[in-house]
Amino acid sequence: MVVAQQATAENYYCIDKGNYTLNSTYHDNLNHLLSTLPNSQNNNGYGFYNLSYGNADDQVFAMALCDGDAMPDSCQRCLNESTHLVQQLCPYQKEVVLWHNNCMLRYSNRSLFGFMESFPRVILYNTQNASSDPDTVEAYFKDLRSLLDNLKSRAMAGGSLKKFALDSIKSAGFKTIYGLVQCSPDLSKIDCNNCLDDSFGNLPGCCNLKKGGVVLGTSCRHRYEDYLFYDISNVTQAPPPSPMPQPLPPPPLTVPGRKKESSATVIVVIVFASTVALGIIMSIFVCLRKRNAKTLMAQSKVDLTWRHWREGNATKIIDPVMRGRRGSEIMRCIHIGLLCVQTNLVDRPTMNNIVLMLNSNSVSLPVPSQPAFYMHSNTGGVNHNQLPQRESVNEASITEISPR
Repeated sequence: MVVAQQATAENYYCIDKGNYTLNSTYHDNLNHLLSTLPNSQNNNGYGFYNLSYGNADDQVFAMALCDGDAMPDSCQRCLNESTHLVQQLCPYQKEVVLWHNNCMLRYSNRSLFGFMESFPRVILYNTQNASSDPDTVEAYFKDLRSLLDNLKSRAMAGGSLKKFALDSIKSAGFKTIYGLVQCSPDLSKIDCNNCLDDSFGNLPGCCNLKKGGVVLGTSCRHRYEDYLFYDISNVTQAPPPSPMPQPLPPPPLTVPGRKKESSATVIVVIVFASTVALGIIMSIFVCLRKRNAKTLMAQSKVDLTWRHWREGNATKIIDPVMRGRRGSEIMRCIHIGLLCVQTNLVDRPTMNNIVLMLNSNSVSLPVPSQPAFYMHSNTGGVNHNQLPQRESVNEASITEISPR
């Protein structure tokens, strides 16, 4: 049996999606992206990074996610190490994923943002059984599944900044089970749910009867132990998604002879403000770079906006004149605009919600789903049948993962 170590063959994949040559444009773009990715300004504030660099066939997409219980300095240190390790482990590969210490780094020549992928994955487990008593084992794993399902529900509800949850539960024999789950925050609630369900499905095959296990995936991960393996004081909770306000009540009926003009006037002003706001959002879609004018003739503005948003470079659609100190406000308007054109009508915000979103930056915005008018790309994703699933064991009494 082999003890799993970080930055070994157990913890990275060189995915066969093509190669690049030394000193090629793709190589230069990759070097630029990896050198700039760990910078704190590329962090969403909760350990998630999504960047791209280059154009056309030489464009490189990178994504990184730190563990939800990792401190900011530890997260940045892990990413700095990973950006150097990854090219040594998989030289000249266009698509790579690496799990190192408390972070995951991946890059590719295709967009990674918003796609739930079950493979590749790494599985680690403790070789010691939870108990020698069958009844105790049955109760242990029944409680474990209850804990993981609870954590899944909490992680799913985490919003677009952080989908992470940890907790513990008392089990048979007065043992305490500690658990942790995390989804990439760019996933929808449904994708987070499906990813974790798929991850939990590995328990019977790899970790059944074992006192600890870890499943590391590109879109989600989970871990459980019978000892405290995380530091809850390090966890920074993202603000919960703001509940959508109830629609404004209809204006009261006015009785002849009574003065009720004020209520009606307020309603008119709100509707007018919302309409103006939507006009501003649509004008931003139109204010694209002039050099892309020919492309826009044959490509939907919504399609283009969604593609750039998903690839993490939505600033490309903003006219340079409109950038600067107002850049964050414009990006928020684009975000709201994409929420307004989602395929599912139920997911689209109401006029009242739009007013609230525009008037308060403290209102967290949900991750937009695919627009109704989006033209699908013919670019294929990862062929899951070609990606093996690796399993490793840890002979130590704990499932602790440590660097060499």
